[in-house]
Amino acid sequence: MKLHLASAALAALVLSQAAPAAAPAPYAGQENRDIKALSADEVQGYLSGGGMGFARAAELNSYPGPMHLLELKADLGLSAEVEARLSSLMQAHKAQARILGEKVVQLEQALDQLYKEGRASEESVSALTLRIGEAQAAIAPRI
Repeated sequence: MKLHLASAALAALVLSQAAPAAAPAPYAGQENRDIKALSADEVQGYLSGGGMGFARAAELNSYPGPMHLLELKADLGLSAEVEARLSSLMQAHKAQARILGEKVVQLEQALDQLYKEGRASEESVSALTLRIGEAQAAIAPRI
């Protein structure tokens, strides 16, 4: 991590002395976000318990989630009991995902604040990014 922070400091120094670039920076406009690392759509997705792509690997390998099974209930001929159980499972997961999503947003805000205030250190960044990753992993569906 020291290398990462040192590299960032070196990059900032180089950029402060460089001539204006002709091409826009890859993150152009994102510096105006409330939380730099998250778009408004991503924040909304986390807070609403949205999909956020965490089930992509499962779905692309033929492990459909409850929502997709419910969407195909007629084609699959699901019984009322199975439909009710899937619906309950999906609602419980969404409720948990909203709680965990709020945690991800709060942790991303804290990380953003560390950088904004110039207090980012190897330890603080490492601790927060670990907590963000753990919260994101907890959102991911289980099989």
